[in-house]
Amino acid sequence: MIEDKRKIVGLLNSFALITVLLVVLVPPLTYLYVGYERAQAGMEAGVSISTRLVSRLVNANPDLWQFEDTRIIDLFNDARGSDKEDIFRVYDESGALVAQVPAEIVPSDWPSVGREENLYSYGQSVGRVSVEHSMKNVYVTTLTIGIVSLVVGFFFHLGLRHLPVASLTRAWKQINYLASNDDLTGLPNRTSLKVQLEDYIKRTKGEKTFAVMFLDLDRFKIINDTLGHSVGDGLLKNVAERLRGCIREGDIVARLGGDEFAVVQMSDRQPNEATILAKRICEEMAKPFDLGENRVVIGASVGIAIAPLDGENIDILLKNADLALYRAKNDGRGVHRFFESGMDALMQERRQLEFELRLALEREEFELHYQPQVDLVSGKIVGFEALLRWNHPERGLLAPDLFIPLAEETALIIPIGEWVIRTACMQASSWPFDTNMAVNLSPVQFRSDDLVRTVFSALANSGIAAKRLELEITEKILLLDNEATLKTLHGLRNLGVRIAMDDFGTGYSSLSYLRSFPFDKLKIDRSFVSDFIEGGSDGAIVSAVASMSKSLGIETTAEGVETEAQLEMVRTAGYTQMQGYLFSQPVSGAEISRKYFSGKAPDQVMALPA
Repeated sequence: MIEDKRKIVGLLNSFALITVLLVVLVPPLTYLYVGYERAQAGMEAGVSISTRLVSRLVNANPDLWQFEDTRIIDLFNDARGSDKEDIFRVYDESGALVAQVPAEIVPSDWPSVGREENLYSYGQSVGRVSVEHSMKNVYVTTLTIGIVSLVVGFFFHLGLRHLPVASLTRAWKQINYLASNDDLTGLPNRTSLKVQLEDYIKRTKGEKTFAVMFLDLDRFKIINDTLGHSVGDGLLKNVAERLRGCIREGDIVARLGGDEFAVVQMSDRQPNEATILAKRICEEMAKPFDLGENRVVIGASVGIAIAPLDGENIDILLKNADLALYRAKNDGRGVHRFFESGMDALMQERRQLEFELRLALEREEFELHYQPQVDLVSGKIVGFEALLRWNHPERGLLAPDLFIPLAEETALIIPIGEWVIRTACMQASSWPFDTNMAVNLSPVQFRSDDLVRTVFSALANSGIAAKRLELEITEKILLLDNEATLKTLHGLRNLGVRIAMDDFGTGYSSLSYLRSFPFDKLKIDRSFVSDFIEGGSDGAIVSAVASMSKSLGIETTAEGVETEAQLEMVRTAGYTQMQGYLFSQPVSGAEISRKYFSGKAPDQVMALPA
C-alpha cells in the first residue's frame, strides 16, 4: 500500500510539472508564433500593394520615375496607414535607394521581418520594392505574457503539487480505513484481522498461545426481515459495542460480515480464559437490546480454535474456528464449542451431502411416504400427510431430519418443496375425492414469491379440488415478516386450500397467531402426546387445546399416537383426528393404494374403543 502511494505521488508530481511547463510556455510561445505569422502576412500584403502603386507611377513615366520620390513617399504613406512600424523602400535597377518611409530610421537591435518584390515596366525589371516590419512589439508582448505565465505557473504548481498530495493523503487514509475496517461498526474486517494475526505470530515467533473465536448472532435474520434493515444495522452497532466491552486491552474484535464477528484473545492460559470469555459473550448477547422503539432479544453461538494447538496457519485457525461455530449452532445455539479434529471430517461429509442433495432431484431419488389421518368418531381415513424421504443410492432411505435442515440452509428446499407439492397433488388425484392431502411448508419456501403460483399450478395440473389440499405451517413461518406472511397465507386461502398450524403449543406466541389468521386445523405437537402421563400436566395441555379449538370451530389433530392410552386421552379430550404408529407408519403411495383403495379396503376403518 505504501509503495502504491509513492507511485501515485510520483505520478502526480510529474503531472504537476508537465502542467506547469505547459502553463508557462504555451501562452508566450503561442503569441510569438501568431505574431510572427501575422507580421509575415502583413508584409506580403504591404509589399504587394506598394508594388502595384509604384508600378502605376513607373508605367506612367518609365524614363523619369526615379525622380518622383515625393510622389512615391505619398504613395507609401497611404499604403502604410496607421502601422508606423513598417519601413517602405524603393530601389532602382542599379540598387540605388529612390525613396524611403520614414525618411529617418533609428537603428534598433530588435529583430524584423521583410519582403521584397520586383518592379516591372512593360515586362522589364526596373527596380524593386521592399517592406520591413519590426518585431519589437511582438517580442515585448511575448516577454510580458511569459512573465505573467511564469507567475501563474508558480502558483499553479503549488496548487497542483501540494493541495492534491494533501487530498491524496486524506483520501488514502480513508481508503486504508475502509479497506481494513467495517464501515458500519468501525471494527476491523476480515482482512485486517488476518494482517494483525500474522503480525502477532511473527512478533512472537509462533510461541504464544491465543484463541480465535467466531460468533454468529442467533435470530438476527428474523429481526432484520421483520423490523427492517435500519433496526438490523442498529443492532449490529450495539453488538459491536458490547463485544468491545467484553475484551481486554490487546485483544481483537472484528466483524467478518453479515451477523458474524470474530474475537482474538491474547492469553497463555488457554483454554480456560477462552471458556470464560465465550460464556461472557453468550451472556451479554442474550441480554435484551433497546433499539429506539424496539426491544429485541437475540443470542450468539461461539466457535473456538486455540493456536498453535488447532493450527499454526492463520487460514487453518480461522477455518477451524468456523467449524466449531457450525457445531455450536447445530447443538442448539447460544452455546460455545471448541474445535475438535473430527469436525473437519464432519464438514467434509456435510459438503458431500450438499453435493449429493443437489443431484437428488435430477436423479429422481426423492419419494413421498404417506401417513393416514383418522377421524376419531367414525374411525375412517379422512386424509394423509405427505412425508418426504430420500432414497440415497449408498445410505439407503433417509428420514427428513437428516437432510431438510441442510436443504433449508442452501435454499434447495424451494425446488424440493415444489416437487413435493406437485407429487402429492398428483398422488391425491388417484385416491377418493373425500380424502385430503397434507403437505408441510418450510419457512424458506414462504420467502419465495412463487409459492402461491406453485400451489395453483399443482392444483391445476393434478385436477384435484383445492379444498382437498392442506398446507401445514409452523410458528417459524409466522415469525417472518408478519405483513408479507399474512399476504401469502391469504393468497393460498383464496385458492381454496386449507391451512393448518403444525406443532401447535411449542411456540411462545402461538395463541396470538390464531387471532391474526383463521386456521382450519391445529395439530398439537407430538411431544405432548408421547410424553403423556396419567394426571400429568401434558394431559391438561392436550385437553385445553382441544377445548379452545372446539370453541373456535377449528379441527384438531393429535400427532404421534402410538398407544391405546394415548388414543383414549386424545379421543376423550375431544380431538377430531389422529395420526400415529398405532394406526399406520408412513408408507409409499403404492402401498396406500393397495391397502386402502384396492376395492377390498379391509383396514380403511379403524376399530375404536367404545
